[in-house]
Amino acid sequence: MQGPDWPNDGEIDIVQNVNLAPTNLYSLHTTQGCQHPSAANSVGIETGILQQPDCFNQTAGNAGCLIKDSGTDSYGAGFAQAGGGVFAMLWDDDGINIWFFNRSSIPPDLPTGSPHPTGWGLPAASYPSTSCNTANYFSPQTMIFVSHFFQSLLSTH
Repeated sequence: MQGPDWPNDGEIDIVQNVNLAPTNLYSLHTTQGCQHPSAANSVGIETGILQQPDCFNQTAGNAGCLIKDSGTDSYGAGFAQAGGGVFAMLWDDDGINIWFFNRSSIPPDLPTGSPHPTGWGLPAASYPSTSCNTANYFSPQTMIFVSHFFQSLLSTH
């Protein structure tokens, strides 16, 4: 997802990686000042593994504040073999939280009109507003779906 004036309006990547990578990556891309808590301070807030804490779009080759999913069924061959799954995001005053559920573990309340994220366990990625005030770094986002396969076909023809 991306705001209309990138990077000033932020970007939230829920499904991200390339080629035959086995694991999904979650990230935020912002202007300078937004951070993910350090690895020592993020214990117990997410199941993913912190790769890069700085969300600033000009840090680490525009990696953003990057969390690697701890499982192997959220991307690529593992995702396909598991029959897919569901990504869910909650963006509120407390921050941005992203969950992944493989097909066999989708919470029964998720597809209803009244989902209850407090019962879903730890998110795969958590970006608390205490280290990145989302009101300052994000505007309304537009969801964008890009297939790298189709993108590659278009660029070669």
